[in-house]
Amino acid sequence: AYEYEKTVREAKCGVYVATSTIPNAGKGIYMGVTVPGKDFTSISQYPVLPVVDFPAGVAWDARDYVWFGNTYETEYEAGSQGHVDVLVVNHGALANFHPGLVNFHPGKTFFSPLLDLRIDPGAGAFSDYADFSFLSQHEVKAGEEVFISYGESWFSAREGLKHNPFSANYLEANQIIASSFSLSIHQEIKIENKQVEELLQMIKNNAVFDERTKLVLSSVESFSQIEDIIIQNGSAESTTETRSLEWLEENGE
Repeated sequence: AYEYEKTVREAKCGVYVATSTIPNAGKGIYMGVTVPGKDFTSISQYPVLPVVDFPAGVAWDARDYVWFGNTYETEYEAGSQGHVDVLVVNHGALANFHPGLVNFHPGKTFFSPLLDLRIDPGAGAFSDYADFSFLSQHEVKAGEEVFISYGESWFSAREGLKHNPFSANYLEANQIIASSFSLSIHQEIKIENKQVEELLQMIKNNAVFDERTKLVLSSVESFSQIEDIIIQNGSAESTTETRSLEWLEENGE
């Protein structure tokens, strides 16, 4: 932990904001330093603002950037009959969600009230929830985009996104691709690359029934694409790329 903190302090920039590797997703967050393993912070600490002004399901300007209150243990801020969303400001509202590539998860909530809601008129004018940060799920290299989970229902609840693949669909696609590829290197069965392509096409047409899995596999046609997915360690990984620090310096902020 000390070495990581030292690296962060010495880095020119610990976190960058730049165009996401997900098409049409706007900006994203990138690590400017390598996170060495599990449960390291994403460097920045964010204030959490409970939002109690809107009933559940009501569309408002920041609807796509808020979380359910119980994610941050703020569900009682509006009383038993109310509804609470939370806005995690700054980088906390900019990280994107790729179901196959989630590499950070929410850390602990710190509740530190300075005023008493029962007697202090200024209570409620600022947030009592502070110093929130995301924690790494595994090693995240410098230049990799930060992905957090919004919950897969976030996609299914939105008309234009409800067919987006889920984590299980990327895993199913990986199994199909890996099984097909293995036949090209099997010592006893070994088949030609063209036959691998034909086999994968037959599986896609006749043995894959989940539309989301079909979507993951839809762009995989050639043996070179199959090989590329194997090299990159998965179908989800092949949809993104690690940015160089030079690129982030030039294109990020």
